[in-house]
Amino acid sequence: MTEEEVFTVAPKDSEKDELLPSRSKSSPSSGCTFWLVFTAAVIVFGSSFQFGYGTSCINGPETDIRNYFRENSSFSQLMWSTAVAIFAVGGMLGALIGPVIADSLGSKRTLLLNNLPAMVGSLMMFFSYHAKAPSLLVIGRLVVGFNGGVNTAVAPVYLSEIAPVRLRGSLGVLNQFGVVTGILVGFIFGLTQVFGTESRWSYSVGFGFVVALLQVLTLPFCPRSPRYLLLKLNKEPETVEALTMLRGTSDVMVDIQEMRIEQEHQLREKRISAFKLITIQALRMPLLISVVLQLGQQLSGINAVFYYSTSILEKAGVEESRVASCAVGVVSVVMTAVTVKTVEIIGRRSLMLVGFGGMFVFYALMTISFRYENLSGMNYVSVIALLLLVIFFQVGPGAIPWFITAELFTQGSRAAAVSIAGTANWLSNFVVGLVFPSMQDALYPYTFLVFMALVAFSFAFTLLFVPETKGRTIEEITRLFKRKDEEGNTSSSCS
Repeated sequence: MTEEEVFTVAPKDSEKDELLPSRSKSSPSSGCTFWLVFTAAVIVFGSSFQFGYGTSCINGPETDIRNYFRENSSFSQLMWSTAVAIFAVGGMLGALIGPVIADSLGSKRTLLLNNLPAMVGSLMMFFSYHAKAPSLLVIGRLVVGFNGGVNTAVAPVYLSEIAPVRLRGSLGVLNQFGVVTGILVGFIFGLTQVFGTESRWSYSVGFGFVVALLQVLTLPFCPRSPRYLLLKLNKEPETVEALTMLRGTSDVMVDIQEMRIEQEHQLREKRISAFKLITIQALRMPLLISVVLQLGQQLSGINAVFYYSTSILEKAGVEESRVASCAVGVVSVVMTAVTVKTVEIIGRRSLMLVGFGGMFVFYALMTISFRYENLSGMNYVSVIALLLLVIFFQVGPGAIPWFITAELFTQGSRAAAVSIAGTANWLSNFVVGLVFPSMQDALYPYTFLVFMALVAFSFAFTLLFVPETKGRTIEEITRLFKRKDEEGNTSSSCS
């Protein structure tokens, strides 16, 4: 397959306008409907929530879990770091396998099936307490991590495929809203007043079973992805039925025509494997953007905060560090809710720049507060700086990398791109989770200078290379990269 075949078909905007029926902005088919909201809620508070909850559920009761296993078995610092970080190893496997399964079964069925490892892993972690077996906790974290990896690779794509163009960004951010809600609930369950004690922490790590069970009961009522039904299975009647549910009207010809244009493109664009994707010059920049934004999200150090915020604040002399961790979760939820509204107004690129820029500033403030922690009031400064850091993360870097990959690639290359970008995210997640405790011991109070440098790089990359995708169809975004590639080739040959 030539690079020309990757980009052929998409008609010019003027031609597309002639093909598509007109649709007013007030049309019910372009806004929120019951089934769109219901389906989004099932995914957000099921799949996305599971990932967030798995990230934070062992943060609060960290001391209780470690003490319990030290008293009842051999347990080391390395085993604890492994228990935390192995969640990301499972995530990497899930991010690689999830898109492959989704390409075969569809997003909805993949997410439904993915509740099985969530249930199994949660039960293993729950029974690790009763069996006094740290290895069971570690293996359970691995299995739950696999569930999280599949969810992060498939759920944002499913949300983008059921959304009208003008709501695609908002629904993409809702994925992150589910993640941060899960993180908040994990922090709350880690309080000593809830499950954060040596006798009750097993309920905290096992709660994922309940979440998975609820999704098993609700997801079957949701429609399958219209894009998958039409472009993969070529089932137009089922596509119309799904769109009618989601749009709240039988007038779905605009959506059908848009997908038919992409289907025509797909017929000429063969399915692209991950290896083939890397070899196609015209797709390298979209892939590079996807990978760097995913690396930027994790190497910003945010999961060091979500995994270890309690111990970070304890080290800085903050009393009630578990309560302060809950404040981190509350701020994440509130700011992600704000981003749902602003992403379609301000745009993806601008929010990424604001987010990375703010994180740089407040990492600096955190470092100062840790350096002079003996001064009166510096413990409050460290908490405020941490909360503001999380605010700026959730403004852009928290949500946007998860769904922008689905916007940068067409159907034929999307699965491979999501696999590669998701693997990069989970690999960097694993590295941060594994090395941060040792890094904190070795570098404190200058631990976060490392993340400052990485955030600065992400800011510069976004400023120079990331285009704005707000309000553009996938075909328009694809043509944008084609033009840039052609301009680059022209400049090269002229020089």
